[in-house]
Amino acid sequence: MIAGVDEAGRGPVVGPMVVAGVALPREELGRLEELGVDDSKRLSPKRREAVALGVRSLPGIRIITVHLAPYEIDAAVRNRSLTLNGLTLSTMALILEKLAPSEAYCDLVGSRPEAMERQLMRLMSARPRLTVARRADTLYPITSAASIIAKTERDAAIRELNEKLAGRYGPVGSGYPSDARTRRFVLKAGKDARRHIRWTWGTIANLRRRGARAKKATRNDP
Repeated sequence: MIAGVDEAGRGPVVGPMVVAGVALPREELGRLEELGVDDSKRLSPKRREAVALGVRSLPGIRIITVHLAPYEIDAAVRNRSLTLNGLTLSTMALILEKLAPSEAYCDLVGSRPEAMERQLMRLMSARPRLTVARRADTLYPITSAASIIAKTERDAAIRELNEKLAGRYGPVGSGYPSDARTRRFVLKAGKDARRHIRWTWGTIANLRRRGARAKKATRNDP
């Protein structure tokens, strides 16, 4: 079995980070290119969903995903001996252990591929032939498939969150701090949506300070 591992949702302030592993028999790898797998960010949402469905239907496919909740991410950020990189790597190692491939291709976490390879190998009892590369999801179709699975599962989680909370607090948006809808959601929902928000993100502190100033100005307005 040949495996690819990637994550989606590392940077958002709202929602989970999803780490996905996809494994296929070597003889089935050519089918990934036939499906049109690519870096998930290069595909439209509709195309991503269609390709993900195709990937899931391939003969011999094995897929494992782990959803890391905001509170788990916050705990890792606060724990200097773990860190977000450490949480991501330990989750990737767990997935690889379960998939038990002979070869694995992982997208880079951090800045040094060789260091990440060593860290992963220390975390695993299995010994696959391991390749870590920057933008591996653009280089290896099996990692592209993992990227697509991770992204579509995160998208589904955000849609579900939107269905639950948009009526009370407005649309969640993409969950990324650059999204004005997400920033408005965080300001309005606040601690009512505490388990869906990453409180350690600097964006949150900035938004809360801005919201506090706006409330103060409103109270002082004659």
